[in-house]
Amino acid sequence: MAKGCKVMPLGTNPVPLHERLQIRHEELGFKPYMDAKHPNQVAKNSPNSLVNIIFGGDHEVMKELAFGDQEIDTSDPYADNSHIKLMPAITDWAKDTYRFCCRLWGEENIIGFDVHCDETGVHAHVLTVPVERVRKRGRIGSKYIHKNNPNKVLSTREWKILPKEERAYYIKSEQTKDSVERVSYAKVWGETARDKSKYLSDLHTEYYNEVGRKYGLARGIPYNDLSPEERRGRRHKDKVTLEAERQARLAIVEAEKLKANIEAETAIITQQKEVAQKELKTAQSGFLAKIFQPGKYKNEEATRLKESYNAGVKETINNFIKASGLRCNGEPTATSLGQRFRMIWDSNKSLSQELKSKDAIILEKDAKIKSLNAKVTTLTEEVNGLKY
Repeated sequence: MAKGCKVMPLGTNPVPLHERLQIRHEELGFKPYMDAKHPNQVAKNSPNSLVNIIFGGDHEVMKELAFGDQEIDTSDPYADNSHIKLMPAITDWAKDTYRFCCRLWGEENIIGFDVHCDETGVHAHVLTVPVERVRKRGRIGSKYIHKNNPNKVLSTREWKILPKEERAYYIKSEQTKDSVERVSYAKVWGETARDKSKYLSDLHTEYYNEVGRKYGLARGIPYNDLSPEERRGRRHKDKVTLEAERQARLAIVEAEKLKANIEAETAIITQQKEVAQKELKTAQSGFLAKIFQPGKYKNEEATRLKESYNAGVKETINNFIKASGLRCNGEPTATSLGQRFRMIWDSNKSLSQELKSKDAIILEKDAKIKSLNAKVTTLTEEVNGLKY
């Protein structure tokens, strides 16, 4: 961005950056301290005469402003992004940000304004000379202006040497001290760390109110409102760390979504299992009713039949269907029950298939629930690992 809010490709400004800075320094009469041992180098204790500020915002919001719904790979420096087109929204954001900086620090003090869209996050670099306006030093003398000729102005000394009759033709005019601009980082950004912190916090708020919220950017929580643990997390981090944290946050969101879907699926399968168990219980009850035919046997005989069934024929019944219409002439035994079951196997084949089907469904649901629970446990561990 050049003077007058003119948009131009990066690196095409006809005046190099170092020349623009030198021109502005000369206009302000600023000369950096030079190192005594190395006359061509600026001394370390020289006043800070240039400030680099970065304006940006939420990664996804800035990406949408710049590229819309286009997919772009900024992680690979060799990726071919020649087909990508910039959206008008990023230009509007850049212009509003430039106007904000000009209003705050003066356009003449904005040495550089570059928007970078080819890095991990879209942002703007603003280079500004910190300038304050102060009153001139020294005493101010009065001026005497001729009544009939305003262009004729005398100093106090010149007015006093005039004859008294001529002095009456002049009117005394009090002068005020003019103001001048000078480079001063401390006066603009703050003399102490607390002052600087407050200035930056106010800058965040002012930028959000004037520009940020217009484009869907958030102000964020002020540093002083954070807990000690949150403050430690807000310390300056390099780009690699910030990108890793962003990827971790996205992974957490995806993992939690997947976990929620699996838990919902588990609940549905658990419900299906309960229905299958009820159906199996109903089928088993009907089967036993056919076997023992209540009303044809006395209670004592039915009890003995059930005991024989539970004690001696359980394995046999688990391997083939338990038949219906069982009749015994004497004391039932495990052997006689087994023989009777085999004899009437064919007549109850459909009931056999139904019971097997119900058992298979329950086993399948149990295995599925176990698998899903294992996935939920794994995802929970991954999420906790990403968070900490």
